[in-house]
Amino acid sequence: MRVLHIVFVVATTIGLIRCELQARAVPKDNVVASLSHADAAMLPPLRVVVGIDESGSMATANVAPTTVASLAPIFDRLETSGGELAVAFITEQSNGPFLRLYIPQPPDALTVTHRTSGNIFEAAAEKKHEDQERGRYAAQYRTWRADASARVNAFSVVLGQRLQHAPVAPRTDIRSALARANLFLAEPITYTRPPKNLAIFITDGIDNSNGTPAPAFSVPADIFIVNGSGTIAYLMPLHPTRFESLESALRFAVPEGGRNVRG
Repeated sequence: MRVLHIVFVVATTIGLIRCELQARAVPKDNVVASLSHADAAMLPPLRVVVGIDESGSMATANVAPTTVASLAPIFDRLETSGGELAVAFITEQSNGPFLRLYIPQPPDALTVTHRTSGNIFEAAAEKKHEDQERGRYAAQYRTWRADASARVNAFSVVLGQRLQHAPVAPRTDIRSALARANLFLAEPITYTRPPKNLAIFITDGIDNSNGTPAPAFSVPADIFIVNGSGTIAYLMPLHPTRFESLESALRFAVPEGGRNVRG
C-alpha cells in the first residue's frame, strides 16, 4: 500500500506540473505571430537594387552565377519587414526596366494597455477584449504573410526564367544601371518607417560604353560590389564596399535576412 501511495503522489504531482505549464503556455499560432511582429517592428523596410552584369567580361570576374536561391536572404527579410527588390541587368544598354518585387509593410503593432482592476468582472471583460484584439491582429498578420509569400513565389518564377536565359552582352553599360538604381531608391515611399537602402552590383566594374564618370546617388544608400578580382573600376567614385561573393555581401548587408528571424 505504501508503494501505491507513493506512485499516486508522484503521478498527481507530475499531472499538476503539466497542467500549470499548459496554463502558462501561449498558443503556437500566437507565438509565431508575436515573434514575427516583433521582428517586423524592429526592422525598417528594405529597398534594395541588385545589379547583375551579363557582359562577356564577367567570364573572368571569378564570381558564381546569380540564382534565385542566392537571393534568399533578401526574400526572407522582405517577408519580415516589407520592402522592395529591384533587379537590374547590366548589358550593352542597361537602361531597361528593372524586374521589381514589392512587399507591403506588415500590419501595425498591436498595443495592449494592461490595467489592474480589483473588480473580477471588469478584469474578465478586459481580458476578453485583449484576446479579441490579439486574435484580430494574428489574422491580419497571417493574411499579410500569405500575400507576401505569394508575391515572392511569383517573382521567383519570373526571375528564374530570366536568369536561365541570360544573354552575353558584347559591351558593358554600368552608368545607365547606376542612374536607374538611384531613381528607384529616390522614389517616394508609402512606408511609415524610413527604409534601409542597399545597392549591390555583381560586376567587374568595367564600363566600356561611357566616358563620363559614375553618377552620384541622391539618397543615402549602402553600396556594394561583388567580384572575385576585387576591382572597383567605374564604381570608384561611389566608394563601394567590396565582397568576394554575393553570399558574404548579403550576410553583411542583410544580417536579419536569414530564416532564423522568422517565427
